[in-house]
Formats: sequence, C-alpha cells, structure tokens
Amino acid sequence: MKIVQLYSGQNLKTGDYIYRIQQPAQGLSNLGVTILNVDLLALPSPRVLEQVPFLILHHLADPDILSIVNLRKKKGLPTFYELADNFYDSQRIKYHSKVRYDYNVIIEEFVRRCDAIQTTNPQLSQIFQNLNANIFVFPNLVQIISKKFPAKKSSKSENVVIGWGGSLRHYEDMAYFAPVICEILQKYEHVKLAIMAAEKFLGLFTRVPRKQIIYRQPGSLQEYIEFLKILDIGLAPLLPTDFNACRSDVKFLEYASQGVVPVCSRFGPYLNVGDENQSIVYFENAKEMKEKLEILIKQPKLRNKIAQSAWHWVQKNRLANDPKWQERLTIYRRFYKAKPWNESSFKKVLNFQVAELINLVLKSRNLTRSHGLLKEAVKQNPDDYQVR
Repeated sequence: MKIVQLYSGQNLKTGDYIYRIQQPAQGLSNLGVTILNVDLLALPSPRVLEQVPFLILHHLADPDILSIVNLRKKKGLPTFYELADNFYDSQRIKYHSKVRYDYNVIIEEFVRRCDAIQTTNPQLSQIFQNLNANIFVFPNLVQIISKKFPAKKSSKSENVVIGWGGSLRHYEDMAYFAPVICEILQKYEHVKLAIMAAEKFLGLFTRVPRKQIIYRQPGSLQEYIEFLKILDIGLAPLLPTDFNACRSDVKFLEYASQGVVPVCSRFGPYLNVGDENQSIVYFENAKEMKEKLEILIKQPKLRNKIAQSAWHWVQKNRLANDPKWQERLTIYRRFYKAKPWNESSFKKVLNFQVAELINLVLKSRNLTRSHGLLKEAVKQNPDDYQVR
C-alpha cells in the first residue's frame, strides 16, 4: 500500500507534526506501507497528487487542492482529511468575531468532498458528522522512551515543581487559573512553577517571587519532553469553550509518559483518559484546583502512586506499537480499492521525497527495505544520485 501525507509549511519539530504525521508514517512503515510526508509548499505542482494511490490531507485550507480532490474522486482514488481542531471556534478566538471567514468555507468543502475524515477527538466527529458520514477517531499515541518508570527526585525531597507548557491559544485558560496558582506558590515557598511558553505568560505570575519561577522559551517537542522531566505535577486547565472541547488529550499523555502527575480540568478531551484519582486528578473550578494541588504537595507518596498509575495507563492504552497502527491500516484498506494503479504520479512524488522516505525506513530499522528503495530511486533517476 502506498500513501502520501500532505501538509503545508508545518514545523517538523512540533508535536502537531510528530504525533499526527511523523509517528503514523513510522508506524505504518513498520507494517510494510510505503508512506511519504510531503510539504505542499515544496511540490513543483499539486497536479502530481492527482493519481497517488492514497492521499491524506492534514488540515489544509488551500482552495487549489479542492479540484485535485474532485479529480481523484472521479478516478476512484481515496482522499482522507485530517481535522485537527474545531475551526469554527478557532477563528472566533483569533479574530474575536463570529463572521464566517473564507477559511471556514474552504475547510467545510474539504470535509464534504473527501472520502473520509480522521481526527483525535470524538467531539469533533460529532460536530462534523453532518458534513461527512465517514469520520474516524485516531487517538494520539506516544513513544515511551524508558521502559522503567521515571521516578522523580521530589518524592525523596521537599521541593515540588508544578508546570505547564503551551501556546498563546491557551492564554485565557491559564489567566483564569493563575490567581489560584499564585496563592499556592505564595503559601508554599518550597514549591516552584515551571513555564514553557511565550514570555507573555510570565505576566500572570508577577505576584510570585522570581526564585520560584522556572522559565523556558517555547521549543521543539523534544525540548518540551526534556522540560517535563523536571516536573512533579503537570497542569492541564481548560475553560469550557467549544474550541477547548475539541482539543486533543495529548497533554495528559505527555505528562503521564514522563512520570508527571496529570492535574486536568474535568472537561472535554480529559474525560476519556485515565482513571479518576488513580491515574488522573480532576478539578472543576479554581477552588478545587487549589484543594487538589495542596493535597499533592503535602503527600509525596500519593504523587508517586498516581504518577506511576498514569505511566502504566499510557503504556497499556496509548503506546505507539504495531497493533495500534494495524487498526488504522485496516480502515485505510477499506478505501484502498484493489485495481491496477497508474503509479507515474506517485513515482514523481517518490523521487522528490526519496531522501525523507529512506530516512523514515531506516528509523524503523528495516535496512533491507531502505536499500531496495534507494536502488529503485537510482534506477528511476540515475542523474539525481551519486553512487560511491
């Protein structure tokens, strides 16, 4: 099976790209799928996509691709659309207006015209099921680096680090709960707050002594994972908005996979993960957040117990492994009709992205397949490669 995942100008080091494009590509590649991650901005022409066997569009809003989707449908070639957010409410947050933007209309057409939609959140599937009956929820998966639970130093010391990292889209969420967080830090001098976000967030905590603040600039997913390693308690506050209801549960997964206690709003994406008071700690409002944080601060054994349970929950339920990718591949195969393919367009994309493909297969430790792909690339376009 051959698949092209198309995105536009994404930062390849961010969680959005790694969780939704890179990791699925690696996982499906392990199952024998040839899969390419292609940047629309780097293609010589989008027309090379007309005849690729299976195409996945990742939250694109380029109207020129709509005609490609139409042509593919006429030819019986499947196209999936990855819907990342509730774009209706996302635009209201960005522009502070309820006016329908062209951006919304274009994405609506993608959702209507593509053969199926894939997303991370059941709520999103409910909102858009009237536009497309084929909607599949593919939850985020994580790769746990260590096979052993990463115990925290604070379980044996008095210092406790509470932390959060995120984008400016969640500024209002943090601003609402910031006063309570400040109260906690003022009351417990041995507690520190770690923030990995835009500097604007620091303005929410000016009441707190600077020595209790640990600040990191926004960075790559790998840098964020390193940041999580210093945390004991991870915050995941969400205000009850339509946009937040459709967010993914990845923050819980990231905390849990790194041995951090997830303290999450009892809302939206966090309602479907963990076991309450065993592997996730919920709060419904600022008062309850404060109460739960104080309990965790005072009880290191409880922190360690919940963190371990959360780590095991992720390992059992959301670990990126072959069975999880096989579930997705089974759905893709339902749309991948058995018929002779004209693969000339796919080979154009393959030659254009062959270096990335070989690197992907190398990461899966399939050296035989990597060698085969390289030989085929050289055979197709010998002038493009120097063999030594």
